[in-house]
Amino acid sequence: MEPGDARKQLTAAEQRATELDWTAICAEIAADMRSMFARFPTFADRNIGVGRGAGGDNTLIVDEAAEDAVFAVLERVAGEHDAAFSVLSEERGTVEYGGSGVRVIVDPIDGSLNAKRVGLSYSLSVGVATGDTMDDVFYGYVYDFGSGEQWTARRGEGAWLGDRRLDPAEPGNELEVIGIESSKPAFLSQELLRAFDGRVMRLRSIGSIALTLCQVAAARFDGMLSLRPCRSVDAAAGQLIVREAGGHVIFGDAERPLDVPLDLLPHQHVIAARDQRRARFLLDSLSS
Repeated sequence: MEPGDARKQLTAAEQRATELDWTAICAEIAADMRSMFARFPTFADRNIGVGRGAGGDNTLIVDEAAEDAVFAVLERVAGEHDAAFSVLSEERGTVEYGGSGVRVIVDPIDGSLNAKRVGLSYSLSVGVATGDTMDDVFYGYVYDFGSGEQWTARRGEGAWLGDRRLDPAEPGNELEVIGIESSKPAFLSQELLRAFDGRVMRLRSIGSIALTLCQVAAARFDGMLSLRPCRSVDAAAGQLIVREAGGHVIFGDAERPLDVPLDLLPHQHVIAARDQRRARFLLDSLSS
């Protein structure tokens, strides 16, 4: 479904939501979250459990504070602009602000283990969609709290790293560097490693699906795959950034690569590469 087609079914308030300056909104959230992280400077400060989130994971105090920062901005934006949308987040689940025709898919901290341990690679991921699947995402934003890099994409308008447009023609190398996410040692099967042997030169694990997708978008990685199914909050923004940068993304099924629901269930592995051929190789390797 093209964004224009979806908009015909939207209310006026939902239409206004599609026209918001989402980059400015997300940048404000990222700034508030940077201030929030400064209040929890150590592992001990951050490693305090406060319950369990809607996605089923344990919620830490920084997860709760991050969600508070996200929802404070989105609630204000909805009111100030008379814009209607719903928000899907890892901790709170679905929260509606006047309508559900536009969905904001948020992972306030993608790479929560890194954030808990005050590591370098964790991100804010925000996707905005006018439908129920990955194919309906029309805007993506990822902010890297370690490097300070901001990644954005709008459907049909390209992908950007800061103020530099990513080049769809940049091929990367063959399979020099592959990103691996959900990299629990038990998931690295001998069959997968044999499939990689002689084809993949190096494996890298950042610990954030959103950021690993962005590395593929910038041709820093030639491809990536998650070793277990991922949630839409982890990948909604990054997959659009990859595709708008000229790459190819598959959620488990090569024939229906983007037919994945925007909810909190882990439906499919995510595979991305600089082109369809390399993505299919990674999918086949994972299937082995």
